[in-house]
Amino acid sequence: MQDKKNSIGLVCTYIGATCALAIGAGFSSGQELLQYFVAYGWQMILVAAMFAFIFIFVNYQCAARGRQLNLSQGTEIFDVFCGKHLGKVFNWFTGVFCYLSFIIMISGAGTTLYEQYGVPVIVGSCVMAVLAVLVAIMGLRGIVNVISKVAPVIIVLVLGIAIITIATHFDSIGSGIAAVEAGTYSDVMEKVGGNWFMAGLSYGGFMILWFVTFMANLGRESREKGDFKELIIGNVIGSMIYTIACVVGACALASEIDLTASLGIPNLVLANQIWAPLASIFAVIIYAAIFTSACPLLYNAVTTVSNEGSNRYRIIVIAGAAIALVTAVFVPYQGLVNMIYGYCGYIGGILFFIILVRGIQMFATGQTREDAPAAEGSEAK
Repeated sequence: MQDKKNSIGLVCTYIGATCALAIGAGFSSGQELLQYFVAYGWQMILVAAMFAFIFIFVNYQCAARGRQLNLSQGTEIFDVFCGKHLGKVFNWFTGVFCYLSFIIMISGAGTTLYEQYGVPVIVGSCVMAVLAVLVAIMGLRGIVNVISKVAPVIIVLVLGIAIITIATHFDSIGSGIAAVEAGTYSDVMEKVGGNWFMAGLSYGGFMILWFVTFMANLGRESREKGDFKELIIGNVIGSMIYTIACVVGACALASEIDLTASLGIPNLVLANQIWAPLASIFAVIIYAAIFTSACPLLYNAVTTVSNEGSNRYRIIVIAGAAIALVTAVFVPYQGLVNMIYGYCGYIGGILFFIILVRGIQMFATGQTREDAPAAEGSEAK
């Protein structure tokens, strides 16, 4: 009975960790939902389906290979799927992307407090940078333990606001989406991709760039802890919860599209429409959501160039946060989301196709067996 309780607890921890890293600034603020989902009208369902497939498939492949090959570092997963030379390119690109995404988190933190409370952007951004540094220095397991406790609360509150909005403005969803599909808001609302396929590829692509090394590291640790099954179950459930939350949140934004289309933090408007004081509370929730993504993103970026726990690691964590803070203060939040997530997501889409083909090839040739020898270029170091 105790083992069963422990297993359920581990599954819940991994559900929380998956949602925590995924939600970040873009989801909790609503900006990602506008650009990737609402912008495509009812085709948002196709965007969500494509995203879910990419996300779940790649996360499983990375965790499974990290466990099977007992990789000494999560970054070695790129060599496994891409070969030594291309793997090195993707390794560095992913590290850079995670760092750019960390800048988005810092910018989103400052923008959230500014739009709701009038707090100078630099203050909100600075506090987030300091918090991220403190937690990132704790290392991978410390990050998982911290963010997995915060994420479920955030998901419940974001979904709660979305569901209440949908319930009170249900008749407006159809007209809002029709207006979007007619191009009424094309001048004020940013949009990623030229069609639903490219949007789904970009969204799944940028998200796996966050998770590739994270899942490979967790897969490796599961070899020692014996919790691989719980890791995969938790990740799949967390992925589905997140995907459903995206569609529900997008429908809520569409129901109030006149108010949300041009804002940096559109979810604050939804909260304010329900009850003005709720917007003030929700701003804190968004800030917490950004925190849950900022920590692992900084960790992923720094571990590309340094080993966790070393003095070099700590120095780079601090220096990286300082540079991100300066950048975030001077670049608009919406522009960062559209440019960094959009274009980098396409590169992530290429990585997905490589992992898809390589994963099928490895399965067909028996390289996914626990006792299978490592293929050339993918030996654990």
